[in-house]
Amino acid sequence: MSSPASANRRNFWRKRNDRKSSKVDKVPLEDDPSARLSDKLRRVRHELKKNYSHPEGSTGRDFITLPTVQTVIDRDCLREILQQCAWYNEDLLEVAWKRCLKVIATLITIEWPAWEEFKHRFLDDKDQSGPRHGDRFLPFTVEDLVFLEPAEYQTLFEAEQYTFCPLIIKEDSDEIYNEKVRLPFMRSLAIRDGGFGQVIKQEVERHQIEYKTHHSHGETLCNTKVCRLLSVLLPFQPPAFMGS
Repeated sequence: MSSPASANRRNFWRKRNDRKSSKVDKVPLEDDPSARLSDKLRRVRHELKKNYSHPEGSTGRDFITLPTVQTVIDRDCLREILQQCAWYNEDLLEVAWKRCLKVIATLITIEWPAWEEFKHRFLDDKDQSGPRHGDRFLPFTVEDLVFLEPAEYQTLFEAEQYTFCPLIIKEDSDEIYNEKVRLPFMRSLAIRDGGFGQVIKQEVERHQIEYKTHHSHGETLCNTKVCRLLSVLLPFQPPAFMGS
């Protein structure tokens, strides 16, 4: 039985599609900027989904890496999307591409309609490191997203953003993550059992392991060439006792 939230989401998209289908295009596509933009966004949305990584044996946990998003939405592609906005200039294009590309991919996927407001919603509020509503603050909570209008897109954004924020495994890190975060494990193989747990060999999607370097400047190196195999120790789970 579907939840009320799922039903509301289905109703939202059904009404939106009904509105779309009720419109009659009287202007050729090449002469209608709005129609050209809609067609461009549809094609980008298709390319993004075509390039999702699909972890073996997992449902609803697909993801896409940032380098793949950068290939699908390169600067020329993003220029084509944003240059129809009155606020557009090349400097803002560069900020958007470097600092907000995951945000943009999420907005395209949920079919956000208000691109003229993108600068106001995502670029204007900033500090020395860039926009406060950019990729560095993902994932957002629904409460964080009060700035996003129309308001019905807040829950859609919150749910979809995790597709574009797969976990990057950092060397020597022991951080705790939101359970909604997508793990970049493509395939798993149990190696052995031990007194402290089970050792699992995980195949990790490329770009998703970040190693420390031994350079004096302390830069980090993110694996970009091949999938890596990672051994993970899963903690032993004692059986539950009756009456506990």
